[in-house]
Amino acid sequence: VFPDEVRVLLSDNGQDYYLASSRHKRGLDDLSADAYDLPENKLAWVHNFTLPVRQKAQYIAVQVLAQKQFICSDELAAVRGPDNLPAFVPSPEKRVVIVTSGVEFKPHYAPHPIATQPLRTKVALLDARSGKQFGEPCTLLLDLPDTVEFVTPGMEVETVTHDGRDYTRYHIPCTRARLQDFYLRSLRPAGETDTLYMYGDSGNGPENERKITWESIDIPKARVPKRLHVSLAWSSFDSLHKAWPEFFEAFGNLGFNAVSCFPRYWKHDYAQEMQPLLQEARDRGFRIIVNESPAGALSSDRSQPETKSQLDGGPSEHVCPSYRGHYYQKEHESFGQHAVWCRPDYIFYDIEAYWGGSMEAPRCLRCTGRYQQDAFTDWDAFRAAMGREIHVDMKAAIDRALDEAGIKQDIIYGSYRTDAVTKLNDGLFSWDNTYPDLLQIAMPSLYVAGNQMAVATRIAAIREKLDANDIIPWLSTGTYGQYPPPNTRDMILEAFANGARGVTYYAYGDFDPLHFRYHAEAIDIVVFIAGRGTAR
Repeated sequence: VFPDEVRVLLSDNGQDYYLASSRHKRGLDDLSADAYDLPENKLAWVHNFTLPVRQKAQYIAVQVLAQKQFICSDELAAVRGPDNLPAFVPSPEKRVVIVTSGVEFKPHYAPHPIATQPLRTKVALLDARSGKQFGEPCTLLLDLPDTVEFVTPGMEVETVTHDGRDYTRYHIPCTRARLQDFYLRSLRPAGETDTLYMYGDSGNGPENERKITWESIDIPKARVPKRLHVSLAWSSFDSLHKAWPEFFEAFGNLGFNAVSCFPRYWKHDYAQEMQPLLQEARDRGFRIIVNESPAGALSSDRSQPETKSQLDGGPSEHVCPSYRGHYYQKEHESFGQHAVWCRPDYIFYDIEAYWGGSMEAPRCLRCTGRYQQDAFTDWDAFRAAMGREIHVDMKAAIDRALDEAGIKQDIIYGSYRTDAVTKLNDGLFSWDNTYPDLLQIAMPSLYVAGNQMAVATRIAAIREKLDANDIIPWLSTGTYGQYPPPNTRDMILEAFANGARGVTYYAYGDFDPLHFRYHAEAIDIVVFIAGRGTAR
């Protein structure tokens, strides 16, 4: 995946830099001469980006904006030009700020979107501190005009002045590079703009000032599907209900029809406190999702040596796929308890613990014993059998707990990355021997940085192998790269058009008002079209 943009900056003092040349990936309706078009088909290859500068300057900086977590370059070269090149002349409108000290907070988009409904605001953090200071707690100082309502209570505030105008400064803590969630609401009509200010504070007061233009946006209420599934599964609706004003109404207006929770983190008393909220969600028409994580729910137990692959030199660090002892049973009993607490309509498994152990199986004394005992002749067949057995045991524990509690509950099961075109997810779990009795939906992981064609291709390939549209992909609005928010709409449309019967997301922390707007737009389109047929 090539960069979104490559820039060359010049400076005469090593502090103030100005854009001198750039190339960027071509977008829709982009006729710029600086845009490039390069194939990206999962094949690694090298392209030489040439950025003409043709000026004299003391300092050169190269900036690369990438979608993914890192970039690779075989060579960066500054090529000397002739002696008669013109001297670099700074141009104020081309200034590019490079942060070299402290912390910087800034929006992901220009202008920065603030919705007329209360929504969380996503802000980028750059930590330029060195040594032991890097990653230490810091603070976002957010100066808001009277045209923005700061909805989240409990922040330290003060009054400051910019250009003779009063602003309210909010002190928002940031710990472990995670900014505390806060909610804003625009008090201006959609389309109007105003100014706000952001600063970092790493202990010595305001630093790295950013004067920001923000735009008021409105998100029209989406029609909510009745049969298709729409959720933001990697979120805790009990936490959102506390932080998000009028959460249930706001969530439904965005087109969501299911709420999600993580009861593996609950204690018994909290589970009882949650019962009225769970019932309110059901009464409002939301279905309940429980997220389970085998080898994660009881992580302290899973660190026990007996749960690991048993190698000649002793236990390894990886979970053994054939371990069925005390801690395995205890974990599955907890799944049953969670089902009794929540009476979920869906259980989504997040199983990402077995790859190392599945690869070690031919060397694990426990696995080789099972392999010989059950007369296996192929290690992949053994792995698939162990994976099915784990799902059988998990479902049995849940069924047993519900039956003992006198609860009759139909549950739809899905498991992250287990689908019809993945041979062995996590080296262990096969779609062929778990669908439809143990898993009723395929859940491909499509964290593709807004690449709608990647969504279309994968969903279509899975649908081709199924007799029904039993597919709910995991999408993301930020994992592995930021991207233009309209692509969120397009990913959703491609998912449904190519055979999915729902969408869900990882994770709430990647959302901002623009992604919510395009998500809601897509769901409304789908419901409008599907309402003409039978899939609504």
